[in-house]
Amino acid sequence: MSFLTLFYNILLNPSETMLDISDGAASKDRLLGYATLIVLVVSALGGIYSPFNATAAGLPFKILLAGISGLLCWVFTGTVIATTAYVFGKNGRPQTILSLTALATMPWLFLPVAMLFKPLGSVGYGVAIIISLGLWAWSTILFLMAVKHTYHLTLERVLLATSLPILMTFLGIAWVSGFFINLFKFLS
Repeated sequence: MSFLTLFYNILLNPSETMLDISDGAASKDRLLGYATLIVLVVSALGGIYSPFNATAAGLPFKILLAGISGLLCWVFTGTVIATTAYVFGKNGRPQTILSLTALATMPWLFLPVAMLFKPLGSVGYGVAIIISLGLWAWSTILFLMAVKHTYHLTLERVLLATSLPILMTFLGIAWVSGFFINLFKFLS
């Protein structure tokens, strides 16, 4: 499957494409290469359009950092989802979840279109925000579909598998901070 075919299929027929990929219809090695490229490009766009100002000399460094952090977040997210799916009794498939979660970020390739509206004043800025929210919603739906098709989960389990790590993080932070608060109260 070529990159352009994959691009069009994910944008126009995502469910069937993700199901084909998770069932092994595509070459996993080539797909993982495409996925890495997508994550790097989307991360670079995020670096270019981030609200933090950079001089022209600092822009390449900003793009490099965005690419590295994008790759790290992608691998971390894939690992967390794979681990959570394992808790639900669904085994491995890290290459598939990494590939499909990267494909789920494809709508963000349209971010430059949203940014074209920003210079048009407050109305243009509002349009850019609405387009960006639409890209976020589209990407989130594709992400949930990626988890669903990788592990063949129901919608309820997909929502649990994706929200449980967030809830556990908050619980862990509350637990650790509660320990230190009580420790400092005890020591003072």
